[in-house]
Formats: sequence, C-alpha cells, structure tokens
Amino acid sequence: MWVQVPPRGLLQYICIMPPKVKKSSEYYKKNPEAKAKKAEYDTAFNATPDQKKKRALRNFLNRLMKRKGKIKKGDGNDVHHTGGTKPGNVEVMPASKNRAIK
Repeated sequence: MWVQVPPRGLLQYICIMPPKVKKSSEYYKKNPEAKAKKAEYDTAFNATPDQKKKRALRNFLNRLMKRKGKIKKGDGNDVHHTGGTKPGNVEVMPASKNRAIK
C-alpha cells in the first residue's frame, strides 16, 4: 500500500506493507483450546531437568560473552554454538544469520 507523505526532496510516497501473519499464529487465534494445550505442554517441557540444564548453559555462555565485552544487550548479536557447548566452541554472529542456520 502506498501512502503519500509530506514532500521532502524527491520522496513523496512510501510503501507500507502489512505485517505477515504466520499460519500457526492464525491457527492459535482461532483455536483457544489448542493454544492452551500447547502452552501447558511447553510449560511442562521447559521444566524438565534436561531443558533446565541446556537453558542454564546457554545463559552461562551469554553472560560469559557479555563479561568479555563481545556482546551487549540489544546489539543484534547472538552467541552461536559452533561445535559444542564449551566456551571455546562458541562465536558471536548477527542474530539474523544465527537464527537462519538449520
């Protein structure tokens, strides 16, 4: 959708696109029972000892990188686990690239 803006130089129109809505988001809006069931499962899954250990390790590595000055809150970077979970096996990379790795 094109919207006219007050003239400043040559730019008089800007394109405003509505945000994309994911299919799962639409599904859970239409099915509150399914949303509640998923929330219950997620809560139980995240409370398992294995997930607690993994989360604690990720938090530790994030704090370590912050102490070293390699990342800051809101800088757009993530800690990427390259070959394991030891402090020597992590690197800092942009969040967009880290989250695109599958």
